[in-house]
Amino acid sequence: IERAKKDKKTVVELESMEFQAQVLGGLSDEEGDAMLAQTLSAMKNGEALRDTQFMIDAWKRGDAETLATIMEDIANKDEGSRKTMKSLLDDRNLPMVEKILSMMDSGKRLFIVVGAGHLSGKNSLTDLLRQRGVQVRQIK
Repeated sequence: IERAKKDKKTVVELESMEFQAQVLGGLSDEEGDAMLAQTLSAMKNGEALRDTQFMIDAWKRGDAETLATIMEDIANKDEGSRKTMKSLLDDRNLPMVEKILSMMDSGKRLFIVVGAGHLSGKNSLTDLLRQRGVQVRQIK
């Protein structure tokens, strides 16, 4: 982002920080407690670091299937995780796709950066864009 600004390139947010904060506030106290406990446990036993490294390695290899499997495993740990992953990924992807398509209509060349979780699996940005006839490719 800093380089884009330095090069006087336009930087546009797909979502505001306020919207992202609202997404995280949608859990019940019980779901939040369960997810926090699971997250702390995963950090303590090294599972979080391992999962993160597996995700990085899968994305570097262009292995979207493995990345999707890892994301599904994380989402299916408990109800809070399922609800959060749905809110963080699935519920946000369609509005992001609509904004991307709108920006594409401008005819300008775009470089779009999002978190890896948005890029693999059913209803991912790549899946939704391909459904709309957009060519999507990973740059290595």
